Amino acid sequence: MYKVSSALSVQLTSLRAVRQSNGAVRVEWTTSGETQNLGFFVQRRQPGGQVFVDRGFVFGGGTTSEPRSYAFTDNSAPTELLEYRLRQVSLDSLTHFSDPVHVGATADVDEGTVNEFRLEQNYPNPFNPTTNIKFQIPSAKLGFGVPARPAGGSDLRFVSLKVFDLLGREVATLVNEELKPGSYERVFDGGRFASGVYIYTLTSGSFTATKKLVLMR
Repeated sequence: MYKVSSALSVQLTSLRAVRQSNGAVRVEWTTSGETQNLGFFVQRRQPGGQVFVDRGFVFGGGTTSEPRSYAFTDNSAPTELLEYRLRQVSLDSLTHFSDPVHVGATADVDEGTVNEFRLEQNYPNPFNPTTNIKFQIPSAKLGFGVPARPAGGSDLRFVSLKVFDLLGREVATLVNEELKPGSYERVFDGGRFASGVYIYTLTSGSFTATKKLVLMR
């Protein structure tokens, strides 16, 4: 019997399963913070099945505010469509379950389902005067325990994409609104700014990613 709690001890920022060329499935996930996290059981089932089965255990980071990356390879995965999820266990034995992700039967047909934030390097870089910034927003359901959105509600996340100078002063706001899951692209026009290095930051909830761009006249 699991003791399931709605008080989240891990902030899950990405989870995916990838079918490799040898037939094994590699499950990868990242966190942005952990509190008394003992670790993760990686679980598997066939879609439509009633029971998830533990396939392995990966120790967690205890208590940390630093981002962490994890991976587990299921070497005995059958060659069919599968579902994977994480069963996270805290040091006080409380348990949380992630939403499942799917992976296909073959590597060349399905490289896995990716549910993650992503901020890409701007292109071109260096640039003058405009550059493109691409980013990806996952479903608001990503995470452990209680879904991040009400049942039947919209699958929106509030997203901010801003540009700063090296003194930390905001020079441009490219996004400041609720967005649906998907891939996006915004253009930064540096025509009225001085040459130099700038910082652009994507923020949504507990997730933050930062990269540098170079404006060169």
